[in-house]
Amino acid sequence: VATSVNPKDFIKFGLSPNEALQRAKEATRGIVEAIKYLENVDVALVVVDATKHPFDQVNFTIIGNLEAQNKPFIIVPNKVDLPDSDAGLVKEAFSDYHVSPISALQGEGIYDLYNMIASLARKVR
Repeated sequence: VATSVNPKDFIKFGLSPNEALQRAKEATRGIVEAIKYLENVDVALVVVDATKHPFDQVNFTIIGNLEAQNKPFIIVPNKVDLPDSDAGLVKEAFSDYHVSPISALQGEGIYDLYNMIASLARKVR
């Protein structure tokens, strides 16, 4: 599930303001749809960009939905290989939750994430 939808991001990629607004609306609908499907999962991964500030309304909406459904989840700060990443800030922001930093590109932290997923999944069954 995306962590933010901002029409300005689409304009940066060459879309006109009207096209960007339309694309942002479509992406928002996709987020809402993804949240609906959370009820069908055993363990959810909330992947956040470790180079961005974690206090994002979409993050809190997703986490709130998972908590309301009593679903176990892991906050996954990605891009920890980048110099401007701050997995520590994400861990601090979400200190009440399971957090497992990774670099999807480099494969860093993936083994620990798999172990955390397996551990939580065993508790569900």
